[in-house]
Amino acid sequence: MSSIQSLKVENFKGIRHAEISVAGRHLVVIGGKNGAGKSSFLDAFGEILDPKGTKLIARPIHDGQEVAEVTLTTDSRIITRRWTKNDAGTLTVAALDGAKYGSPSQAVKELVGAVPFDPLEFTRRPDADQRRALLERVELPFDLVQLDAERAGAFERRADLKRELAREQALVKSLPDGIGGEVVSASDLVAQLAEAEREVREHAEATDQIARSEARQQQIAEQLAALKAEYTEIEATKQGLTAKVQGWVESDHAGIRARLDGIDEHNEGVRARQAKAAAAESVAKFEQAVAAAQAELDRIDKVKADGLAAADFPAGLSVDETGITVNGVPFKQINSATRIRVALDLVTQAHPDLRIVMIKDGSLLDSESLREIEALAQERDYLVLVEVVDEQGAGEFVLTEGVLA
Repeated sequence: MSSIQSLKVENFKGIRHAEISVAGRHLVVIGGKNGAGKSSFLDAFGEILDPKGTKLIARPIHDGQEVAEVTLTTDSRIITRRWTKNDAGTLTVAALDGAKYGSPSQAVKELVGAVPFDPLEFTRRPDADQRRALLERVELPFDLVQLDAERAGAFERRADLKRELAREQALVKSLPDGIGGEVVSASDLVAQLAEAEREVREHAEATDQIARSEARQQQIAEQLAALKAEYTEIEATKQGLTAKVQGWVESDHAGIRARLDGIDEHNEGVRARQAKAAAAESVAKFEQAVAAAQAELDRIDKVKADGLAAADFPAGLSVDETGITVNGVPFKQINSATRIRVALDLVTQAHPDLRIVMIKDGSLLDSESLREIEALAQERDYLVLVEVVDEQGAGEFVLTEGVLA
């Protein structure tokens, strides 16, 4: 691990000259009035330790100067960024023995692992970003991204099913109860009516034939003796036709017509009952599907809850569905100083080779908070740079008009 020995800033933004020996220190408080250059001092090291190489500050060079330079010296190397003519700056990393690195930006990236961290910036992130940052620092028995994706899918399926269920329930409620029975075919009844009318016509014809037969029978009776054989045949025919007529008279001609007249009402009632039964069956299916989707959501939520409960979070920290909690209280609801301490606790759990943290607006921190921060920095071997407003110039390191006293 590299130990930081000194920090030096020349002509960078609001700084004309500032140099501090930090060997063996874990907390350095930079004081001064507003506009004295405190933020410029921290920004200088934000630039030099940016793994991407630069944040492209528009005017890095102090007014009236030609060159700006920032130097961070460790026990093994010197890291320098030098600007001329307001360019993006040149980064160099050299070993104390004079050797240089082929890729300075890669060397810085390997040293810090990420852009130097400002806990105050963390406190201002959206809840979801804070939650993600905390979860990245704990071991979970599942892939949280995948689990959240599964839950989102299950939630969407349940929502769709609930919408379908509501439509089916509304349909069931709107449909009349209808009547029982089977739907009757109008064409069948029309055919039956035609058959009955045909039978009526045949009945009339047979009746006429009977009348004619009776007249003929009268004639034959007068000639009975001569026509007995013919009379017997006619009598047989008469009896057959009489039996047939009796059968026709018994056919339900009127009943068929009555059923045909009421067929539309009957069929409407039957179809209404069938539609309501089908809709009720659909409701039951959707209710089962919604219950299954809810069970899947409950399973996912339990897996997540059990995993988060078993995770080794930093003391007092956990997460809910939206963000971080501190002893059960949402992160955004605790006071500013506590939020900064919590954020510092999170970032210093990482173990890069070069450990440095910068806190702007450190005036939010009281003396007790600063002591806690220094203790944590010492425990984890970090250097914490803190910017505070110091109107009286009573601090150990005070900037006055861009110069560090």
